[in-house]
Amino acid sequence: MWYGNGSAQVVADMPGISSRNLRRATVAVLAAGLTGLIGGLADAEPQTQPGESRAGSHWEALEAGPDGMVGALAVFDEPGRPAGHPVLYAGGRFATAGGSPVRCIARWCDGQWSGVGQGVEGESVEALAVFDEDGPGPGQPALFVGGGFKKASGVSALNIARWNGAEWSAVGDGLDGVVIDLAVFDEDHEGPQPPALFAVGMFSRAGSVEASSIAKWNGQEWSGVGRGLAQVAFCAKVADPDGSGPAKPGLIVGCMNSVDLWNGTTWHSFGGPGFRTLALAAFDDNDDGRLTLYAGGQIMQPRAEASTTIARWDGKAWAPLPEALDERVYAMTVFDADADGPLRPALYVAGSFTKAGDRAAHGLACWDGSSWSILEHGPRSDPLTPRMNCLAVFDRDASDPRAPELCVGGRFTLDGQTKLRNVAVRSMRAPAPVPGSSPND
Repeated sequence: MWYGNGSAQVVADMPGISSRNLRRATVAVLAAGLTGLIGGLADAEPQTQPGESRAGSHWEALEAGPDGMVGALAVFDEPGRPAGHPVLYAGGRFATAGGSPVRCIARWCDGQWSGVGQGVEGESVEALAVFDEDGPGPGQPALFVGGGFKKASGVSALNIARWNGAEWSAVGDGLDGVVIDLAVFDEDHEGPQPPALFAVGMFSRAGSVEASSIAKWNGQEWSGVGRGLAQVAFCAKVADPDGSGPAKPGLIVGCMNSVDLWNGTTWHSFGGPGFRTLALAAFDDNDDGRLTLYAGGQIMQPRAEASTTIARWDGKAWAPLPEALDERVYAMTVFDADADGPLRPALYVAGSFTKAGDRAAHGLACWDGSSWSILEHGPRSDPLTPRMNCLAVFDRDASDPRAPELCVGGRFTLDGQTKLRNVAVRSMRAPAPVPGSSPND
């Protein structure tokens, strides 16, 4: 998730997982929940890095990407398309993508960018999430889009809208403030009720009901979530905070001064990690099947007092990592770079930091549970607004034996080429030949 000074900017992250095998089996699904990495993963030198295989990997831009800030990525299997051919969606603050006019949202499909209807009329798209409103019913999943807008392709839709792959529609009467993140959560777990869509952000009402910074859409109507939240909420993630313990997974929400958990009936607070929480992730950092909750964000104290912008929950309190990040974290996700290969999954982190531990970074880094790895050759942040905002796992062809790829969105260029901008993937595919070069160059 991303959040700028004075304006909401977000990326959806991925649901929690309970074991390494389950995590691998669901890596493509995690991308659709998004959450949201490219800058700290691989070096030009053939050095092994936690969670990634070097063989044949390279950064690849998706043509001339969006012409402005990208803050949300999601993968959506559009109804009507061949199975196993998902579409990558990007949302943010931009007017064109691939040279084509779009408004704050675009889709990458069949090797090119295109608009999503007529886009949205407003300031920005901040969050994307795939949600099936009737659960096991006959209806198809749809892409839900949150942000700061009033219309979607001419349809009145207050800060949240639904895209079914062909047309836009309103989600009830919407919300009265900016939607910063979206997450799908099943409150009764194995019970009869289907999952619901949760929106968090800067709002006080959802439709006609009071909803302080968090609201629930059950496919038919909006409702509040318990007592709500007393402060702005920046991110939401489904995770199991006690790993293999007796507690069920919950909806964990990052706020201005705290991290709170909704278990389906009551709220529980984890207290504050010492910074404004903008991103959450659950990561098996010991490779033992037990997940640890990580929080990343923005220091709110004077710069001289800042220590780190990432911490983990040890079961009783927040603990900073032994190697700190020096600036904001906007997104985190777990990614297994070689799929079912021998390498462990790793936690990928995106933001505006320039150092990870004692290593120079460009807003992207990879954490293996004990140390950071950095990518020296890849996306570079725009010097005016240096930031990597969002991450997603994208399997361009699910029937293809090649592994899913890691996508990053933000404000950057690739290898200094200004036409290759703001969205890129870490690809295991053979790179396109450079014009005028020979195969042996």
